[in-house]
Amino acid sequence: MSSNPYEHGEATAVHGDLEWTVSALFIGALMLLTAPMTCILSALTWAHADHSAHIVKLFAWLARGSVGVVAVLLLVGLSFSRFAIRQVKANGRPQVLASTALYVNIAASLLWVFTAIALLSTTESLLNLFGR
Repeated sequence: MSSNPYEHGEATAVHGDLEWTVSALFIGALMLLTAPMTCILSALTWAHADHSAHIVKLFAWLARGSVGVVAVLLLVGLSFSRFAIRQVKANGRPQVLASTALYVNIAASLLWVFTAIALLSTTESLLNLFGR
């Protein structure tokens, strides 16, 4: 019997679990950190940005598109987390890191719901006042 873990595919399973978990954790952490910055940027845009009609319309369309991109990233993070938990369970290893990735992605998703509402409300109010 060989002591090489690569011979029977054991190391591949370990690295596969870790890659999915780290990817999910990275996406969740990134989304969790960008939500407060987006709220601050939205407030600063309301207070100090150029309020000409074409700039306000551009800002509104960019905000709508960015909310769509963030929604896709959040779904990817949640999917990676669920897949990582399944992989860890199937290989019989502890689920702590994979579960943490899931919880971070859930927290980021909840925070981004409020951030998206704030961002879109800001852009719609700018449109109503200056853009139409």
